[in-house]
Amino acid sequence: MAEKFEFASEPWLRLAGQILELATARAGAAIAGERLCVAEVFTDPPAHIADPGTRQVAWSFRIDDGRATTRRGAAADADYAVRADYQATLPGARAILGVTPEAIAARNAARREAIASGRIQATGSLDNVSPAMRQVLLELHNRLAEATA
Repeated sequence: MAEKFEFASEPWLRLAGQILELATARAGAAIAGERLCVAEVFTDPPAHIADPGTRQVAWSFRIDDGRATTRRGAAADADYAVRADYQATLPGARAILGVTPEAIAARNAARREAIASGRIQATGSLDNVSPAMRQVLLELHNRLAEATA
């Protein structure tokens, strides 16, 4: 059984960085010249993983011309930023995402509904990322989902 890490904890974030670096390297020339920055903020996490002096935990990742970085905290210049309740997000963080057109359409519809209902707040969009970048994001999510306790 693969090692599991608490969602948004420091070990989880380190793993996210490793996965993102590998996925980005694998994508290679297919994402050359592309730039994407994503920030996620989760409210009311377990106190031991909350950012100091807050009731939230945030992280960001950036892919810029084939190089990937992750960091604790929400990047102010994110192309796509999400703010959601930690416990409400946890089931999705553990879910393996399907790759069929039907699964992608259902996921996009569910995200739009969650935003419209106020369960999550989002700015920006991932709708215009290239298919190769979308594959990097899918690999990041699914590999993290497998390792999220």
